[in-house]
Amino acid sequence: MSKLILDSIFFYYPELKVLQGAFLEVPNRTITCLVGRNGSGKSTLFKIAAGQIQADSGITQIEELRLHKKSKITRFKHLSYLPQKPFLPGSIKVGNLIDKSFADQDEIIGHVLKKRVKNLSTGERRYLEILLVLSLGREFILLDEPFTGLSPILIEKVIEHLHNAKNHGSGILISDHYMRYISEIGESFYLLESGRTQVL
Repeated sequence: MSKLILDSIFFYYPELKVLQGAFLEVPNRTITCLVGRNGSGKSTLFKIAAGQIQADSGITQIEELRLHKKSKITRFKHLSYLPQKPFLPGSIKVGNLIDKSFADQDEIIGHVLKKRVKNLSTGERRYLEILLVLSLGREFILLDEPFTGLSPILIEKVIEHLHNAKNHGSGILISDHYMRYISEIGESFYLLESGRTQVL
């Protein structure tokens, strides 16, 4: 079983110690949840795993493969990452981002296929972003607050997609404030508090 491992992760801002030896592991074919209060460093840990920022010290690795500062291309071969904030350019059309054959199978996407991203509702845009991240088929998927802005119906559809990705072999790391859904789909849980993680 392959695992994404973050070990002894330290990260400091001036006058603020955000992460102080955080550890977690994400096995493939599982959904792992990271929980904690606002400002506890969850998004920072996601960004470190995704290679968006560099830890002050610590190790990010997949099995024996260590992912270093200059390994963004290598990371992208193994990881896909959904950040908290929207990342799609507003001017592009949905139909240029997603295959029409998929749109035929998904009524939400089929409904907005001819729209530009900037004309989507908050929920539609977030749903599209999630589908694009999942469609990459990476070994590990990092989802930071994916349910924000989604209606309960869209959340249920996303959960179906997450289970499908897991069943196809992906390891999923997710963090979200919608604890009802997190507790429903999670198989292992880490609490991030005072810069450190503990298994729940």
